[in-house]
Amino acid sequence: TGMYLMGFIWHESSMSLQFCCECDLDIPTERIDMARQSLPRINEDLWIGHFDIPVATGRPRFRHTSLLRGWTETSGADHVHNLVEIAVETCEKHYNFFNVLANTLYLPEELMNLALVDVRGEA
Repeated sequence: TGMYLMGFIWHESSMSLQFCCECDLDIPTERIDMARQSLPRINEDLWIGHFDIPVATGRPRFRHTSLLRGWTETSGADHVHNLVEIAVETCEKHYNFFNVLANTLYLPEELMNLALVDVRGEA
């Protein structure tokens, strides 16, 4: 499991809230392109949010923007709570893949494919 930096950005004109959950892994510069090429494979199975890797940080992050037009001051608390839970669950599910990219010296395609496998259950 990883550590995550979470943040919210409010966009007044669209009445939307962007939520970001950044992983504590630094993808080496020489692997950024490889990581970005793998993101569509991860993102295509997500119902909420997506992963990206910003140029400025080189750290994988989960992002989701919610339109909140018409909501009251109190109607968003459950929504924010759910976003945090979904982000942590999604980041934990894909942490192994990003960890392999960040920390494995030799990275053949077979290992990349294995790291992308959806693992469930307990041993």
